[in-house]
Amino acid sequence: MEKRKKKSIFLGLALICFISAFFLGFLNYRIAQKQTCIFPNDLKIGPIDVGGLTPKTAREKIDQIYENPITLMVEDTTIVFFPEDFFDQGILDLVLEKVSQPCSQFTPWNKFWKSIWNKQVEGFESVNLDFEIDEEGLHQYINNQIINRYTEPASPALALPGTTQFSTGKNGTSIDGDALLALLKEEIQKPEGKVIEIPFIAINNEAPDISQIDYLLNDQIKNANFDGIVEIYLKNLNSGEYLQFATQNGNIVPADIAFTAASTMKIPIMVSSLKREGWPIDDLVSGWLERMIIYSENDPADRLMERINPVRGPLVVTDDLQELGLQNTFISGYFFLGAPLLEIVSTSSNTRTDLNLDPDQYNQTTTSDVGNLLSEIYDCAMNNNGKLVQNSTQTLNAEKCKLMIEILSQNQIGALIEAGLPESTQIAHKHGWSEESDGLLHTVSDVAIIFGPESDFVLSIFVYSPNQLFFDDANYLIAKLAQTAFNGLNPNHQLTWLFSEN
Repeated sequence: MEKRKKKSIFLGLALICFISAFFLGFLNYRIAQKQTCIFPNDLKIGPIDVGGLTPKTAREKIDQIYENPITLMVEDTTIVFFPEDFFDQGILDLVLEKVSQPCSQFTPWNKFWKSIWNKQVEGFESVNLDFEIDEEGLHQYINNQIINRYTEPASPALALPGTTQFSTGKNGTSIDGDALLALLKEEIQKPEGKVIEIPFIAINNEAPDISQIDYLLNDQIKNANFDGIVEIYLKNLNSGEYLQFATQNGNIVPADIAFTAASTMKIPIMVSSLKREGWPIDDLVSGWLERMIIYSENDPADRLMERINPVRGPLVVTDDLQELGLQNTFISGYFFLGAPLLEIVSTSSNTRTDLNLDPDQYNQTTTSDVGNLLSEIYDCAMNNNGKLVQNSTQTLNAEKCKLMIEILSQNQIGALIEAGLPESTQIAHKHGWSEESDGLLHTVSDVAIIFGPESDFVLSIFVYSPNQLFFDDANYLIAKLAQTAFNGLNPNHQLTWLFSEN
């Protein structure tokens, strides 16, 4: 009886223990089910620390970060930029799903088991956060909302009528769109510090347009009330832009008028001579070149042409010009008094029916021909290139062309083009004038390569009067035109006209 009583007690205690164990186990199970998957302390999604967070709270943190706007500073203006508009937020779901993959192990039984043994979910790995940014959309935003609104274009310099000068253009500003795009792409992916100072680009004021220079040169001629013909050829040797025009009594007439070349013809003679000389140049030839160009003597010019060909020297020079494409320039006889005319030369310029100045049959040129020849000399000297080098099979080269420029630069007369430019300016030029068949002066010319502080340029000016041309009138006009051209091509080094016409 006593044994049966003890057994009943044992069974009761066992039942109580079982029930208690079951209850405690059920209680722990219920408690375990309330647990969520928590990321380990060192876990990161891109640059964002999500350690100790659940997938849900991690997503909330990421959303909060990437929904925050970026502040764009444009001088004193603040622009609020929302990055979420320019990347696919689905990437956040994909990344979070990938990093949360180990949480799929967190089944009800797994939760209970890990709870019993106080274990955490394992297998988590940090991942990069690679946005697929809408670059095209960003470009449109930058162009439409930033660049178009905050760009201030530079204003061009304009001609100032009645002067030789041009207004100073206003500097402008623009925004470096590519740099801003790179900054935005970088900033979008940052978790903090979302402030960008927009990078500006300074736009220097624009130099006068070639049309403005053309306008002011014409204005100078009209204001001079010059009774005759003026033709100008101007070429910017840096940009290649050029202008050419002719006026008669202040009115525009077709250009490329045939003028008496006079001493400007000595430039082609120098070119043809050096084409056939070796290097270094013979002292005798060097002396002739200097006296022909610097002192404008005629006898050295004849000696140089005789050295080319004792009889046909001038025609050989003309042939050289024809090979260069200078169809309206020729010399058909020597300079000495009584020299025979070797050939009558017809050109498109001297056979014009609308305008004929009865130029010297011995030597003629046009502003564009002599201007283009000077351009070729410059190209040869600076780049060892161009028609002079190619047509001469390189017997003309940079060394010889630099010598030409050096000799032309020693022709210093203090008048014409020189008179309108700064004393320090290198001016490689040749002037020309001579009495014509009536014993009067009708044509004055000056042609030059001018080395400016901002732009090098060629300037060719011929002035003609059907009546007697007074040198002072031609000198004053050519100097003023030269200064106008200089100011237009060197707007940051402009000169003021200081001379009185009287």
